Order: sequence, then structure tokens, then C-alpha cells
Amino acid sequence: MSYKLRDPEEKFNINRPWKTLDSWQKEYIETEGDCALLTGRQCGKTTAMAIKMAEVARAGKRGRDILCISLTERQAYNIFSKCLTYLLSEYPMEVKSGRDKPTMHKITLKNGVVIRCEPTGLMGEGLRGLTCQKIFADEASRMSDEVFTAIMPMLSVVGGTMDISSTPCGKQGFFWKAFNPLEEMSKRFKKWKISSEDCPRHKKEFLEQQKSSMSQMEYAQEYLAEFLDELRRYFSDALIKSAKCPSSFCSSNSPSINKAFAVRPT
Repeated sequence: MSYKLRDPEEKFNINRPWKTLDSWQKEYIETEGDCALLTGRQCGKTTAMAIKMAEVARAGKRGRDILCISLTERQAYNIFSKCLTYLLSEYPMEVKSGRDKPTMHKITLKNGVVIRCEPTGLMGEGLRGLTCQKIFADEASRMSDEVFTAIMPMLSVVGGTMDISSTPCGKQGFFWKAFNPLEEMSKRFKKWKISSEDCPRHKKEFLEQQKSSMSQMEYAQEYLAEFLDELRRYFSDALIKSAKCPSSFCSSNSPSINKAFAVRPT
């Protein structure tokens, strides 16, 4: 194990972040099963996932492959490259070289485990056909439900698990359901929620500047990791409720009255 908790006196090194982990990062890395990370911006979720991806691969065996995905190729490669940097720094002798040397989409370890990096696109159709021991999905709140429909069967045969992480993007989709206690699927995930204000690497002055330059809802979503519908809607719940016709008035049988006071969804 080459990662460790941050010493309060130790300065953060962006090139070796695994030496200065927050307690939640270490806890997450060492947790098995399905996991979900809900964080504000730049809290270290991608770093934690990259380290865990490497450690899961090291502990695996041939046929227990890993898939790293995100919405775009650049985003997927971001976590993939951090995983490769960690492996080459701490376990260089465990990474295959020569004909099987790492590429931008594939890392092969000497134990036979393969780590693949792929973008999901809009529907995830290009991901079908793989079998995985573990799937790591970064920026999952932006992924469509169709992506998860495509990838979930990959885990069945080998009893695999999935980790998802993201900043929030409204109360919708697979990622939101994972954090919604009213959803049955929420029970399968071990969950963490980390605000940017709780991240020791964020400067208080910077966050104050962001708070003053953004709307309250924008700041809450991007930095406080709050699920909000309002950023994606023209009308607030309060406005819609205030526009509703009183029940006593709308009980009229007049089609013209009912039509005039109907509230249509946007």
C-alpha cells in the first residue's frame, strides 16, 4: 500500500497526491462493493478513484478486468492517466512493457488484469460486449440512463461491482437515484458526500470570490454538492404553486375556466 493519510504538517503535492490523502479518500479506497462519491469541485474524487482502480487491479487476476468510463474521452483519460501515473511511480515492475506497454486506452498488469479507458458517448452503445470485475464511472451525473442500461450486464457473470462519482446535475438520472433514499437502488451503494468547503486544499478566499460571483444555486451545486432542480427550470416550485387555480374555483365544470388556469409542465 503506497497511499497514506495526509499529515497536517505535510504540504500537498499535486504530483504525488496519494501521499497526502484526506480521511474520506482513504476510507473510500479501502471500501469494497458498490460505492458512490458526491463531491463539490476539485475535492479529490478523481484522484481517489484512480488510486482505488490501481489497487483493485493489483489485487485481481486474469479475467477480472476493470473499465474506467466518463462522458467524453478527455474526461475518461483524466482518471485513467492518474491511475497509470500512480502505478508507474509506486509499482513499475507490475506494469507490462514492450508489446503490452500502456496506451491511452489500456493498461495491462503482469497478473493478467487489464484496465480499459473508454468514453460513454450519449448512449453507451460502444461499450457493450465487455465483462468487468469493476467499473469506475466518473462524472456519472451527466450520463444518461441508457449508459447504465448498457454497462450493468457486464458485471453479472463475474459478480462485479461499480463505483460512481460526480458533482451533481439536478435531481435526475442514475446518479441521483443512487443518493435518493426513496429509490430501492440507493441501498446497494456505500455513499460519501464531500463539500468543497470541507476540502483542505481549497482556499477560503477563492471560495468566497466564487460565492459572490455566482448565484446561490450555482454555488450550491458546484461547490456544496447539492442536488438542485431549479438550475434546469424556468419556473420555481413556489411560482408554480402560486399560479395554481384554487380548488373551489377550479371545481367548475366549465372547460374554458379549467383550460385557462391549467398549469402545463415546461
